[in-house]
Amino acid sequence: MVPPISHRAWQGLILGNIEVTSTKFGFNLLLTNNRNYYQKNRSQANVAQLIEQTHAYLTKHESLYQAELKQIFKEDYLAAVNR
Repeated sequence: MVPPISHRAWQGLILGNIEVTSTKFGFNLLLTNNRNYYQKNRSQANVAQLIEQTHAYLTKHESLYQAELKQIFKEDYLAAVNR
């Protein structure tokens, strides 16, 4: 279960405050592009849109990105999965 958009880690991920090690091209491309878009437009509306895109992608492909989600959300993700 992917944490909700309101989780504080989403913003940290987009802003580059949370680093994720991934071997999956799709996730790396998404994250790099979203961080580049953030650097070009740092408005709160843009951040919200980038968070929504990232959330939607990881929700759709959650089964492929278990390791990445654990890195991003740490104990919050583990607690959600183990419910």
